[in-house]
Amino acid sequence: MSAAVIALVSIVLVALGLVVRRVRRAWVAASARVDAALAQLPPVPAHDASWDRLRQAVRDEQQKGEQP
Repeated sequence: MSAAVIALVSIVLVALGLVVRRVRRAWVAASARVDAALAQLPPVPAHDASWDRLRQAVRDEQQKGEQP
């Protein structure tokens, strides 16, 4: 291989390395911002029994309406 090809390949590899490094840094920064935004959201309850009662009441009313 000629010296020009070797120089060109090395320049491309260095440029690719710089791009990968910048993308990784941007990804880490964006992830940190998302984590900070998610931390500010109020916690969501794992299970809310009032929704179950509401759904059951709706089902009961629908069944009452279906019966003659």
